Amino acid sequence: MIGSIALSHAGANVTLPRMMIVATLIWYALLIAFAQMPGPLGGIVFACSSRVSCRACAWCRSRSFCCVRRAEKFRGRVMGVRMMAIYSMPLGLLAAGPLIDWVGFRATGSLYAIIGLACTAFIRCAGAAAVDVSRDA
Repeated sequence: MIGSIALSHAGANVTLPRMMIVATLIWYALLIAFAQMPGPLGGIVFACSSRVSCRACAWCRSRSFCCVRRAEKFRGRVMGVRMMAIYSMPLGLLAAGPLIDWVGFRATGSLYAIIGLACTAFIRCAGAAAVDVSRDA
């Protein structure tokens, strides 16, 4: 509920795609911090904080793709990306088990979050390049 109030307040001043990218970057940064927590109290704080930023990502995504009339042509693409993410998740989970045994939870959690940060940065750069190309055309 706190996240929804914050998003409704900030939503008027910030564009949804930018808010989604920033919330995703914050989410992965909080996951890195969560993976480094030595005790349960810090872990609970960072787990709850990362969940708020995760919900911000989901709220922006659903608002920008499902509530806009012209998004109908993008719904198939969005569902395709969601299917790839959901179907590849078991592979990541299967890889996490041996990685945790090999290097530990902190390193594995940080590795997964760093990969998420890198992919988010790539998506941001590729999106900015695509917008620049469409403006030139």
